[in-house]
Parts: sequence; structure tokens; C-alpha cells
Amino acid sequence: MQYRFHGNAAHVETAQALVRRKARLLERRFANTADDLKMLDVALHYHDKTNSYRARLLFRGPTQQIAADGHADTLGYAIRRAFHDLYDQVDRYLADLQREPEIRRAQSEGLAEREARLREMKQGTIEQGSEDADVG
Repeated sequence: MQYRFHGNAAHVETAQALVRRKARLLERRFANTADDLKMLDVALHYHDKTNSYRARLLFRGPTQQIAADGHADTLGYAIRRAFHDLYDQVDRYLADLQREPEIRRAQSEGLAEREARLREMKQGTIEQGSEDADVG
């Protein structure tokens, strides 16, 4: 994976090490993709006015760009929040590629039909029991 860092935050070397460590999960997720097709653009900014940090990540994958943002009082926590957001979006992206939402929708429709049949069977059993009680 290629990396590009920019911004005005101090302790850039430490932040770069943290980013590379956190990006290992992305590298594993896109292991079958050539390294030149994967790029992580990292913007690390310190805001004097609010005394806080903002980490912006832009992952450029083979077919889509995914952006994430993290804001916190410390640089490390801002990076962690940005990666948490990025991981969620990458999970949704990969699920869409594998058509998981469609599969889950079909499974839930099948589950609803099965529950309806069970309710009908249960209702039939209750009605049968009340008819037997009327006869006896």
C-alpha cells in the first residue's frame, strides 16, 4: 500500500507509525489487490483555537474512494477514531461487493415466511384444542 502524509501536526513520525500499524487491517482486507492500486492519503491537523487534532483518511481502493474523519484532543485518539470510521465503511463496501445485503434480505424474507407458517400451525393447534374441549 502506498501512503501520503500531510498536515501541520507535530510528532509526525509517531503518528506515521500508528497509521501504518492501523492500516495493516486494510492491507489484509485487500491482500489480493496490487499495491499500486491501494493508497492511503492521511491528513493530520492541529487546531490552535480548539486545542484539538483532526485526522482525515482517504483510502483509494481498486474501484472506490472511501473517506473517514476523526477529531479528538490527542493525535493518537483522532487517528484511532478515523480508522474506526474507515473500517466501518470498508466493511460496508466489501459487503456490497459480495452482495451480502441482498443475501441477508432474501434470508430475512424466508424467515418471515417460516414464522408465518409457524403462527398458522400454532393457531390451528389452538383451534383444534378448543374444538376438542367443546366436544368433551
